[in-house]
Amino acid sequence: MSAVSSFLTILLLISAYFFANHAFKSLIDVYFKMNITAYGGKSSIFERLIAFKHVSFDTIISNSWIFSLALTSILILWVWQKKLAVLLILVSVTTFVITYGVGQARLYSFLHLYAVLVLIVIIGSITLTIQYKYSYVLLVYLFLFFSIIQNPFFAKMPYFWKKETIAPQSFGTVITKDTGTRDKSLIYYNIIDAGVERYTNVQVAKRFKYFERTNVPDKLYPQQQKYLEHVIKNSESTYVVGLNWGAQQAINLKDDKIVESHIPQEVLRNYKLIARDYSYYPVETDKNQFQLALLKRR
Repeated sequence: MSAVSSFLTILLLISAYFFANHAFKSLIDVYFKMNITAYGGKSSIFERLIAFKHVSFDTIISNSWIFSLALTSILILWVWQKKLAVLLILVSVTTFVITYGVGQARLYSFLHLYAVLVLIVIIGSITLTIQYKYSYVLLVYLFLFFSIIQNPFFAKMPYFWKKETIAPQSFGTVITKDTGTRDKSLIYYNIIDAGVERYTNVQVAKRFKYFERTNVPDKLYPQQQKYLEHVIKNSESTYVVGLNWGAQQAINLKDDKIVESHIPQEVLRNYKLIARDYSYYPVETDKNQFQLALLKRR
């Protein structure tokens, strides 16, 4: 009830804002029609069930400690507070099915499920402490060590442990130092969430649209391709950001020729490469690199 009420409250506020600005239909078309329906392809119910099976197995195995402790806590509650145990089981299963019913295992998707599992462990630990006097040692251990060790973001965030500057920040510095250009504007060529505008005073949404071409194919929405080609061809934007955005083999960012080989020729005709960097992400592997390039109008 708390989750549903929170979602509906936020949805109401966002909808009211778009409605007041005469853009409610655009919200429906872009977010619900384009954003949801354009991702992925068609799949049968059987294929969805198989995907859910695989993602469930991978999620449980990769987070076995928290699931094991949560199961232990449920068994403890089953002995002394059976109704509460049943309620927490229903909440956990419902959360799990809703989260992974799409058949994808995202690290950030696990966060709210992780919160539920930790809550179960804490409640089970408190119950055990009440029943057994000396079990407080377990409770102290869980509070001090377990949450830090098991939190998936603590151990797997490269930019949390490393001192390297992430691409959006380094690009922001480059744009800020470019004092010879006024009314700086930027357009994303194939991504929507690089976040460069957070680190510099540059116009993005005011003049140009965001482009998600990694997951939304041009053939499905040709109007975005045509508008993007128009902006690039006429050099209407001061800067362009694009390159590898997830699920791609990493390239050598120090080699200009290699970097430029991954940038479309229509972009290079009107824009020159001025910076490149990694955009660190919670979980990166050799085959899942997030790399960005910044280009400026010639």
